[in-house]
Amino acid sequence: TGHEMQLERERVYLTAHHAPRPLAGIRPIDKRELFSDATAQTPVLLIACRISREKGLFDLPEVLARARETLPDLRLVIAGCGPDEDALRKILPDAVFLGWLEQHRLAQLYAGLDLFVFPSRFDTFGNVLLEGMASGLVTVSHDYAASARHVEHDRNGLKSPKGDREAYLGECFAAL
Repeated sequence: TGHEMQLERERVYLTAHHAPRPLAGIRPIDKRELFSDATAQTPVLLIACRISREKGLFDLPEVLARARETLPDLRLVIAGCGPDEDALRKILPDAVFLGWLEQHRLAQLYAGLDLFVFPSRFDTFGNVLLEGMASGLVTVSHDYAASARHVEHDRNGLKSPKGDREAYLGECFAAL
């Protein structure tokens, strides 16, 4: 609400999206809750966001295809909803789509899954990236906006040059 933002304090409200400290007492999700044939060692990627094209979600089939050359049991969980959900379901038929989740349930995913992928080249901040990081989940993102400022490559996450799709795919693959 500072002068730079030119927002009136009475018109600013807290939403369900924020990056709090990790919630106390969170039980990491058991991967078998999501995939009946999974084990604790089954590698699972997570993306949480509004499901729309500008989020870079349509790069995920290639991320999965490349990574499955080495990790054939790799799985994907998508939390969120949006206008391109039907199209994404068609190209990712084996992904688990969870829809919109409450903060507690999302925190269980952050605590129990293996890698948070954030392929957006659009978001100016990307709170989900910070939520994943706050929960200790390894994140992969583009060197843009929030990740440019908060992700230290190879220290607290991985990031590729802004907009470099091939480098992003490579970082996802390397992280797995």
